[in-house]
Amino acid sequence: MIHSRLTAIITLTAVVFAANLLVAQSSTTVSSPDQAVKVELKLTGGLPSWSVNFEEVQVIDNSAFRLFLGAKAGEALKFTSATVSIAEHDSIWKPTWGQFAEVRNHYREAVWNLEADGGKQTVAVTVRVFNDGVAIRFAPKDRQTPFSDRTELNFAGDFTFWA
Repeated sequence: MIHSRLTAIITLTAVVFAANLLVAQSSTTVSSPDQAVKVELKLTGGLPSWSVNFEEVQVIDNSAFRLFLGAKAGEALKFTSATVSIAEHDSIWKPTWGQFAEVRNHYREAVWNLEADGGKQTVAVTVRVFNDGVAIRFAPKDRQTPFSDRTELNFAGDFTFWA
């Protein structure tokens, strides 16, 4: 009887420890349609970050997203990862003027829903990975709350960059 209780306690402790490790660090990778650009999204100790590779060369080293909700620019929110969904989009649109009659809009998109304060604060981080670049957007669930970010770009070398 004591042996089975001790085994149950040890098993429960191991499960709780493993769950804490998953919350402490989780990552997702999303690639461009042609696989040339890869973006890794990480959550380490409640702080979201990203890194970017282009043709197997690291272009942006691990760089943090510091997200702030509310009127005061205090401490950055500590998040847990709620959900990640990845989808692919492929469409063609026709500009009214310009050098091309048609433009292909082809990308893979990761929507990373981050929660803080037990789900009271939610921010959707949308990352679109194109064959030739990356776009990122932050959208708080409550659009009435003041919101700001301090997104780092830690370049891995001396690269050409367009913003």
